[in-house]
Amino acid sequence: MDGKSGEILILNTIINKTLDKNVFIKNLGVFLEDIKEEQDVFEFKDAVEIESMRFWTWIIFNHNHVASIMLENADKDLLNSYTNWSNHNVKKKRQLHDEWLIGNLGSDYEKTPTSIIFKRNWGEVTSYTDMKSGEVRISVVYY
Repeated sequence: MDGKSGEILILNTIINKTLDKNVFIKNLGVFLEDIKEEQDVFEFKDAVEIESMRFWTWIIFNHNHVASIMLENADKDLLNSYTNWSNHNVKKKRQLHDEWLIGNLGSDYEKTPTSIIFKRNWGEVTSYTDMKSGEVRISVVYY
């Protein structure tokens, strides 16, 4: 992940706010779950490696350009479900997300009880825990 421009390289395709939805589908369509031209949220079928960590990845478009990216650590040892829940896994996944972001974006961030936020001139990157759902993710939101 490039902290200066907000670019993420996925399967040899640069994902950033200027990427057109049609180009995205053309280049990466075979790697995506159920594609419909009118949809704005795309999920990769398999985990994607980004800077040495594997993530479940969603790309969200608005007006045919990337609006945000959602990432979730794909480590099977950290998998949680309703029938097999572990607070340890939630904390460990969040810790790994935070460390990964600090390693890629540096130590210039804001900290809250449930997140760390990296503000850049192109957008924000947030590592967060949703206390209601228990989801632990990284969001990249472009301005």
